[in-house]
Amino acid sequence: MNTTVVVGYDQTGHSDAALDVAAGEAVMRGASLTVVTAFRRPAPAGSAVAAPPDPDDAPAKAAMAVAEYGADRARARHSRLIAIARTVDGPAGKSLAQAAHGAGL
Repeated sequence: MNTTVVVGYDQTGHSDAALDVAAGEAVMRGASLTVVTAFRRPAPAGSAVAAPPDPDDAPAKAAMAVAEYGADRARARHSRLIAIARTVDGPAGKSLAQAAHGAGL
């Protein structure tokens, strides 16, 4: 596998469609698929800065559940596809662009 296809996913109808297209592209290219879900940790009361990462925090767990659902959905439709779930903490557009850096698509 020479390349990766990256897709943003948030369980909306539009992201379901994007996931389906991205999975098809990955299969066609012989690539893996990375399903990315962005999330934001709430800032602590009285602070403009997000809380430090906490492995037990609900936003990260919820985002990973969404990303894993998307990866599972893609694998269910394309049995030979390698699909990886990933989460990123930050604004969706910027985070997705950073996650896709170096990907084939």
